[in-house]
Amino acid sequence: MKNKEKTLHYNIYNKISALLKGEIPEHIDTSSFTDEDEIQYAQLINRLIGSISEIHNFIFPLSRGELHKNIPKTNNYLCSPFKELQSKLLHLTWQTEQIAKGDYSQRVDFMGDFSTAFNFMINKLAENEKALKEKIDLLAERTRELEEKNEEMEKFVYTVSHDLKSPLLTISGFTEMMEIDAAGGDSERLKKDAQYIHNAVDKMNNLLEKLLELSRIGRVVNIPEKVSLNTLAQEAANLVSGQIVKSCVRIEILPNLPVVFVDKQRFIQVMQNLIDNAIKYMGDQTNPRIEIGATNNKSEIICYVKDNGGGIDPRYHEKIFNLFERYDEKSTGSGIGLASVKKIIEIHDGRIWVESEGKGKGSIFYFTIPNKETDGTTIIP
Repeated sequence: MKNKEKTLHYNIYNKISALLKGEIPEHIDTSSFTDEDEIQYAQLINRLIGSISEIHNFIFPLSRGELHKNIPKTNNYLCSPFKELQSKLLHLTWQTEQIAKGDYSQRVDFMGDFSTAFNFMINKLAENEKALKEKIDLLAERTRELEEKNEEMEKFVYTVSHDLKSPLLTISGFTEMMEIDAAGGDSERLKKDAQYIHNAVDKMNNLLEKLLELSRIGRVVNIPEKVSLNTLAQEAANLVSGQIVKSCVRIEILPNLPVVFVDKQRFIQVMQNLIDNAIKYMGDQTNPRIEIGATNNKSEIICYVKDNGGGIDPRYHEKIFNLFERYDEKSTGSGIGLASVKKIIEIHDGRIWVESEGKGKGSIFYFTIPNKETDGTTIIP
């Protein structure tokens, strides 16, 4: 064997040995070769070295978890599976980043069982996030309600202490006067002192009874039932018939009013309070009139109690629904009636407001009732 052939065979042996060991040898230098067969043989070995080198460049980074976004271009068919694997892993990486940002619409189509498990994980993440968001929203709503109730309680305590203090001061003051009048033997003054104390006790007792009734609203609940607004309005009017006759008020209850699904007794109380309130603040109207009506739409029923009485200054349109608030300080009312009405309406998921252009212009009290039963069925009047 010639020396050149020995050298070529030795090089081929070394190159193949290195490849078998997992090494990537240098290419065979064919610049000194003259024989065409030797050159082709050496080039074949060099192409093999190049192909294995390309595969090596894909496999080793993948084995270390490295993904190169710029996939090398090659026509080497042996590299195609690794190119496809790297491409899918790159896309999977991008999808994972999108999922981490909250995009749960991503779906993986890769490696059969792996895809199934991965997509199941995505669905669970979406469900868990939705459930967590609902809990957070519910907690926020409960926190807001608690803050409102705390604020309402603070106002309640303040107003109760303020209004109960007045009769207590009266009792205290006239008790001292009784001691003075008793010492002076003034029996007539003693009777007057006792009467003032008696009136103060009656006032305090009335306030306490009203407050007790207000506290029951929402705690003592009657079973809701379907009832016509005509029935509610008529029964409420019957309860205040004495005031109606005494004040010569004409009450008109419009016909064919809608049917509502409510706590009947509480809504008779609502109507009674609004009618009584309208009579009480009718003013010097020579032809006093009250109209009760309602309009029905798909979502709610809007009821109203309209009068042509003294009217309400717009500055007091919200304030009058607060506890112990009286539009007219000369009124004998407790200041609890409209607060009770508001609470009953709100417990039924409704709203209440008043419209009036001012003094002498009359008033319209509106309140809403959801047009649904507890099962979500729309009520047909």
